[in-house]
Amino acid sequence: MMSRCSGDGSASRRAESSPLLGNRATDGSCSSYNPAGYDTNEAESFQPSAPLLKKQVLLLCYARLMEPLAFFSIFPYVAEMVQRNGNLAESDVGFYSGLVEAAFSAAQAVTLLLWGTLADRFGRRSMLLYSLAGMATGTALFGTASEIWHMILFRSLTGLFSGANLIIRTMIGELCTPDSQATFFSWYAVAGNLGIFIGPIIGGALADPASQYPSVFGDSAFLQRHPYALSGFATAAMTGTAVLITAVAIQETLPEQAGNSLSKACQIAQQESPQPSMRQILQTTQVQAVLGSYAYVMFIAIAFMAIHPVVLYTPVHHGGLGLSTTQITAFIAAVGASETVWLMIAFPLLQRRVGTKRVLVVCSWLWPLFFAGYTVTSALEREGQTIAAVVVAVFNIVVGPGAFMAFTAVQLAVNEASPSPGVLGKLNSSVEILSSIIRSVVPGIATAVFAVGARGNILGGYLAWVVLIVSTMGLPLILKRFPDDHVRC
Repeated sequence: MMSRCSGDGSASRRAESSPLLGNRATDGSCSSYNPAGYDTNEAESFQPSAPLLKKQVLLLCYARLMEPLAFFSIFPYVAEMVQRNGNLAESDVGFYSGLVEAAFSAAQAVTLLLWGTLADRFGRRSMLLYSLAGMATGTALFGTASEIWHMILFRSLTGLFSGANLIIRTMIGELCTPDSQATFFSWYAVAGNLGIFIGPIIGGALADPASQYPSVFGDSAFLQRHPYALSGFATAAMTGTAVLITAVAIQETLPEQAGNSLSKACQIAQQESPQPSMRQILQTTQVQAVLGSYAYVMFIAIAFMAIHPVVLYTPVHHGGLGLSTTQITAFIAAVGASETVWLMIAFPLLQRRVGTKRVLVVCSWLWPLFFAGYTVTSALEREGQTIAAVVVAVFNIVVGPGAFMAFTAVQLAVNEASPSPGVLGKLNSSVEILSSIIRSVVPGIATAVFAVGARGNILGGYLAWVVLIVSTMGLPLILKRFPDDHVRC
């Protein structure tokens, strides 16, 4: 990664706010970097306080909740909604549900590069406002859809405006110092996980309220005609609060657009420099290695997330754990809590001590152990060894989610691999496009592999886990091309 001076936070802040492809030191020294020969004392006097930075990052993390909230909130009721709106046979529900779910990620992948380019040109904050407002509109409209093509249209509209995450990721990268970057990106990752957790709860709790809560909503003709509108409106309202917070409290981080203390030092350092094209950025060896690692980590993680609830529900004799709905909720909550502890406490400490690459190496060995834990738990339960199965499951819940540190590590690596701060938007748009493509394709493949293994009792019903474990073996090889962390001065 790029050289950093842990003892000089202001120097690092200047490096991260340099002009496009500024005159970066090539000798590896930290002290020689001074993009425009400006008065360093003047720039240092404009450095914002740590509490201000933390406040801005926390507000950005709140806005970061909204994309996974919009994406996952429909999952509890989308199959029922598809069948209701299309009068479909049960055998066709899965296909059309998949189309509706995929429409979001497909539309997002098409427009993310545009969002990154617009954010680089017109400012992060203004584009974040437009993105959040568009997501809120699409989510609200989706709940009122009465035909399948309406559902696909409104879901696509939501995806088209879902550029917020790449903008937020870029803004946090511009606010980071070497000592705070691991912590800030841990917050970013936890916010995303919280959105994944909260989304289905809101969607499921408010779906068909006239039937679920007849004493309150039973007389509402509108909610009887549109039983999923309240879920959409509630999700949109939460996104609306993020729009308001962004408009009132979040400050611009792009140096060309900023006029506040967060970036005034950046403005002093600016000089004219040609902006690299997307092709030039992607031709950089360091960027290629980081994006390859990011894609591989996302592939493994998304495949796991797709089959996880299916495994928890599937009977033990088919390779699952056979849990009830209440048990599944508790299990997922426990995994999420463990993951949060790893990300909030362990990751910042490990990243500062051993570096991003070594954290990823640790995660590459945790993944197969984590996946094997589910197989062992199911096999023990199948043999009637319930106590042993519980012990293995608890150990797996406590230790296994440490593998999710890889999420935060690769996100951090993307920002460190950027050739200059001015192209962070473009680079992060590439990352989000990769994520959208993987999220569009991998879940269907992963669940299909699990279904084939369960129905045919292939490898005892554990075919999907075996495929996942074998897939993780390639990550250490991918990481050999990953840039080494420079020792801080």
